[in-house]
Amino acid sequence: MASDFFYFLSTLPALAMPSQPGDAWTGPAWDEFVAQCRKTLSAKDAEAIAALELCPPAAYVDDPQRAGAGLPSLARDWYDWQTAMRNALARRRAARLGGRAVTPRPEAQVFPNDLKRLDALFEQATPVERAWAWYALQWSRLDELAAREQFNLNVLAAYALKVRLMEEARRYDRARGAEAFKGMVDALAEAARARRTAAETI
Repeated sequence: MASDFFYFLSTLPALAMPSQPGDAWTGPAWDEFVAQCRKTLSAKDAEAIAALELCPPAAYVDDPQRAGAGLPSLARDWYDWQTAMRNALARRRAARLGGRAVTPRPEAQVFPNDLKRLDALFEQATPVERAWAWYALQWSRLDELAAREQFNLNVLAAYALKVRLMEEARRYDRARGAEAFKGMVDALAEAARARRTAAETI
């Protein structure tokens, strides 16, 4: 029922990006969110939301019309934007590695302003700051797409993609934390070996 859909939208917790790099991302887990959708929405709408991904799926890249038929229109706009941004990132990466040729995915639209913002991302000093700037750019784009909509499935799709984005950011933070922990353990082990070596030579 439409009333159930509106009620579900109105009861979702507000999402917000952390105020600065390194702060924790707080929000619902993707699996929990999808479970809520399946309890409340029609099977068709719930599956459309559950199928959303941050990066355009290969099936969509190969045949946008066919693969995008069952998706909210906002998701198609999002995938077109992501394709353009990821092509630009691939060109940047190739240039940094010596100019290796890049075969771009077909682009349905051009986003000159966001491409400038993407270039500014690489001016950030550290990988953590660059990752945060990339998340911020994606978050801003989802805000822009959602602002065009009323209380409909597209608004929920934008919300769902933000949940996806938060999940990815948390995975990045966990990986970075695990790497830092491994570095600390390795340093302690190296210090212990050095102490043993010093003791053996006395």
